[in-house]
Amino acid sequence: MNEHELEDAKRVLDWQHWAPPLVTSLFCLATLAYAWNDELEVRIILLVFLGSPAGGLWFIFLRDKRRVERDIDNRMIEIVEGPLKKVWRNRFGMFFVLIEAKKIRVPADFFKDLQAATTVTVEYLPESCVALHIKPHYGLHLK
Repeated sequence: MNEHELEDAKRVLDWQHWAPPLVTSLFCLATLAYAWNDELEVRIILLVFLGSPAGGLWFIFLRDKRRVERDIDNRMIEIVEGPLKKVWRNRFGMFFVLIEAKKIRVPADFFKDLQAATTVTVEYLPESCVALHIKPHYGLHLK
């Protein structure tokens, strides 16, 4: 991994990665502050129903953050090229491609291009499976 790729890998953990757990936690805290004068049971129910998703998102965020940090420390990227088997968006709004039995997370900017592409070249972090560079190919793309 050269210095340019290293900077791209560090950008994976930008504000978009922090936003979901942070916003969910702030919403939970704001709702609890609003309900502070209510009964204890109401506050407990709110904490359980709103705090569980926030805690789950923080768990996922920290797990993904550790994986990306290990990839950066190892300074390794992998390159895969071939036909796309599947391009989809999961229920949390993250976009993925399936190529050569690898599920790789891609930025939302490339979703429409990847749906129209026949083959693709993806440089990604091997442990976290996050794409750094994507080059969609259209048509036959013969070597």
